[in-house]
Amino acid sequence: MKKLIYIFLFLFCFSFSYSSNERSLNDRNILVIHSYHHGLGWEDNISEGIKDTFDSDEFEIFFEYLDGKRNYGEEYFKILAPLYKEKANSTNFEAIIVCDNIALDFIVKYGPEFFPEIPIVFCGINNFDKKMLQGHKNIAGILENADHRKNIELILKLHSNVENILIVNDNTTTGKEVKKELEKIIPDYESKVNIDIYSDFSIKELENNLQNLDSNTVIYLLVLNSDKTGKFVSYNDALKLVSSVSDNPIYGAWDFYLGHGIVGGRILSGYSQGAEVGRLLKEIINNKDKDYSGYFQEGETKYMFDYEELKKFNIPKSSLPKGSEIVNSPVNFLYKYHVQIFSVSCFIIVLLLINIIYKKKNEKKLLEMVKEKTMHLEKANQELEWISNIDSLTQLYNRRYFDKNLEDIWKELERIQRPLSILMIDVDFFKKYNDIYGHMAGDQCLKTLSRVFFKSVGRPFDTVARYGGEEFTVLVSTDAAGAEKIAKWIIEEVENLKIPHEGSPSGIVTVSVGIGVAVPSGKQKAEKLLDRSDQALYESKNKGRNQYTLRYLESE
Repeated sequence: MKKLIYIFLFLFCFSFSYSSNERSLNDRNILVIHSYHHGLGWEDNISEGIKDTFDSDEFEIFFEYLDGKRNYGEEYFKILAPLYKEKANSTNFEAIIVCDNIALDFIVKYGPEFFPEIPIVFCGINNFDKKMLQGHKNIAGILENADHRKNIELILKLHSNVENILIVNDNTTTGKEVKKELEKIIPDYESKVNIDIYSDFSIKELENNLQNLDSNTVIYLLVLNSDKTGKFVSYNDALKLVSSVSDNPIYGAWDFYLGHGIVGGRILSGYSQGAEVGRLLKEIINNKDKDYSGYFQEGETKYMFDYEELKKFNIPKSSLPKGSEIVNSPVNFLYKYHVQIFSVSCFIIVLLLINIIYKKKNEKKLLEMVKEKTMHLEKANQELEWISNIDSLTQLYNRRYFDKNLEDIWKELERIQRPLSILMIDVDFFKKYNDIYGHMAGDQCLKTLSRVFFKSVGRPFDTVARYGGEEFTVLVSTDAAGAEKIAKWIIEEVENLKIPHEGSPSGIVTVSVGIGVAVPSGKQKAEKLLDRSDQALYESKNKGRNQYTLRYLESE
């Protein structure tokens, strides 16, 4: 092991001495210290996010790698420390970015000696505790809080028959930190599902374990970079290893697995971490009189899924959380290029008309024809725009239009300081309705209900849309009292229809409603109000359905 370390350090010194002899083209230099090695997907994505944030003409960025996946320990740090001391003496750094726990530990221990009084920002830190900083006052950062709770809840929602969740997570430094995060939340699910963390294994033992999983087990793949024998595994090889020996659904928490064999999850992006830490550092550099010590910001996560894996495990898009992104979706050629096709068609028509001009030499007639064709084209364009915004079944607006309209209305109501309410509506036990009466009857039911929802509004800015499947949204420029009145009216009108439903406890079709209310503000985002109404909807369903729940979006 020591021999490998010294060989690595020799190569490190060689590259280091070469780079330090080249003078920086800029006076403003930033040092980025990665915990692991170049070529690791997570590290490379962070680097891209950082580089895209800074102007290369203004800043020069130096990237260094501690290679902590394959070499780690206090003795290793002690050997590296003099090299970074020399680095500090040869180059004037304006700030330092450290990525992941190993680099943070290194800079906390040696940074005050080598890089005193300069800002240090971090990203990719698992299981963060302020005690890690040992009292340093010039450190701020972006937290890498993978949302394991939401991923476990996602698995339970999408796989109703799941009995076991097997978490694959190694015993590396990162793996141990992730395990601490998991141990805080796993007890909350003891009554719902059996959750096992599998950490102490050789690659062969892991393969044997995965081959013997039953069909009611879902895999949650986290850190798999090394086995108990010390054998290193890349992220791509780790996922290939798991997916090649198991046919069970696999979920993850980081973007380097997405598109390579996992169904999806609440995903943390390395690129986003890099971009966020870059923006934070720019803010610190541009506000040198402001103290950012102790400023720790949650990293962004979002629901992302692989179309091919959703198809493989028969998971409908309608069951995914609102706002989910899907990669590897097939794209219809005509839909993808409809703008280009329409433009080329228009161009051809114009050329034909010009040809008519020269042939008939009748300018007046041609101008009239051009005018007529232009009107037809404009009308066709308007019809295309209308079709792209309308749900073909219910003739209500679709989700595409709703999302765009929500942002526009949010900005307008923010300007005039008027309240905004979102009603999220779900048809109760609709899957059972389809199973009992068939999809044609289900479509007719949705058409009938959509007419009720449409009649519930009539003010400026009001919008009714089919959000997906049996879910609808009503966007109204009213306060809580007005929104509650609309919700009550909708619930009563649906009940008065008395549409038979043998799969519902009430014997008829009913709906549940969630209401989110806010006065739009630039400090908030419209999608947060949508999330609040969605949360309220789930509360209504959990309380027994056929009712509404109201929740406010608190001011930030």
